Amino acid sequence: MPAVNARIDLGVAAGRPLTPRLPLDLRARVTEQYESAGYPDVAVELEESEPDAQARVAIALAIEAGPQVRIGEVRVSGNEKTRTSHVLGLVTLRRGDVYDVREIRESFRQLYKSGLFRRVDLQLERTDGNERALVVALEETISTEFFIEPGLGSYEGLRALGGARETNLFGSGLTVSLDGMVAERASRVVAGISDPRFFNSRYELGLSLFQELRDEPAYDKEELGGAVTLSRELAPRLRAALEYRYRNSRINNIDVTATVDPATFDSVDISSVALSTISDQRDSVFVPTGGNLLRLRLEYASATIGSELEFFRTQVTETWLKSLREGTVIAASWRGGLTVPFGSTDVIPLQERWFNGGENTVRSFREDELGPKDASGVPIGGEGFQVLSIELRQRIRGALEGAAFWDGGTLAPQANDFFRYDDVHHALGVGLRYVLPIGPLRLDSAWNPSPGDGEDRWRAHFSIGMAF
Repeated sequence: MPAVNARIDLGVAAGRPLTPRLPLDLRARVTEQYESAGYPDVAVELEESEPDAQARVAIALAIEAGPQVRIGEVRVSGNEKTRTSHVLGLVTLRRGDVYDVREIRESFRQLYKSGLFRRVDLQLERTDGNERALVVALEETISTEFFIEPGLGSYEGLRALGGARETNLFGSGLTVSLDGMVAERASRVVAGISDPRFFNSRYELGLSLFQELRDEPAYDKEELGGAVTLSRELAPRLRAALEYRYRNSRINNIDVTATVDPATFDSVDISSVALSTISDQRDSVFVPTGGNLLRLRLEYASATIGSELEFFRTQVTETWLKSLREGTVIAASWRGGLTVPFGSTDVIPLQERWFNGGENTVRSFREDELGPKDASGVPIGGEGFQVLSIELRQRIRGALEGAAFWDGGTLAPQANDFFRYDDVHHALGVGLRYVLPIGPLRLDSAWNPSPGDGEDRWRAHFSIGMAF
């Protein structure tokens, strides 16, 4: 019997009850070990003895390993547009490598994950030799996409997202895109190009240019800039990214009349580096019923890298969902952000502050209306915010769902007030959702148990998409 790369542990079967599944598990364990060590033709037979006086059964394994196989060549077919060199970069086995079924599975995953193929098949050439060709048979998917998606928000109003994307530029797997959004109070356009296998590595390099206009309750904001992002998948559904971003942030039509002089910061250039990670273990993007989502972003802006503002910013989102029974889901989310000025920056300008309240935060408030305001009642934002939400979601009939929720949130004027909870605002409410392919159509009605001056006792929001 030939040696394999690691010891086969069959002791896990000792003492276990003999079930029809147990011999199959043993055969699969041994077969996997041999196929991972280069023996694709391995045959494993099991033979059970008669029970002894203690009702114990011995299981004997007969193994025919066959020849140890190396890859003679990797042959690709079906790639009419995609370059063969790009396909070979996604296959983890090379000429001369010992056959390994685990690498076959990883190659299959990488090819499918690229999004370039609707069908992938990897097979060894059917010969009896010790050197065989690995045949990669592919069927390409359509790489050019045009899309338009409607949307609705209680503050932004009607919105439309649209764009075009080519995911296989020059047959090299490069993606170029042009995305845009138009709403009653906002617009955005983003142009980008990305290489999912930067220098044939598992890192993705992205370059983007963007412009955004938004009418906030206290001011109008315009941003123009660009970003370079290097990212990598660390594990299934876990991704990390390092980003450099340079942008000009400009505000006008300012309604704020007190607290700080916003004219000092009506236009500012911000240069920053950021590290972010996202772990998305939810079972659905649009209407999840289980799993969790974690987002973490750390950003550093300094004069040493050309920024007119100096600050350290962190933002965290943690969402947890659990299905209690068929059609009933309990969901909870904590979101927080903190911006700490340092160096030459004493005050974070209006357009770089956090705001709270609205359809996706504390739902008993209008957009951005929670927290400090100037003498005229216009929100001025803060250097930190927190929101905790708990929601019980219940399917009523078909695509119609109901919800009961509680939101609690704060807005800290200064960074050192972040952990003070003497001014928490609440929302208690109910809602209806009608599930659509683009996300649920959502109507929420929320009650404010302790409204302040100028704050509503009740507030309704009508939008598309979950609050969290």
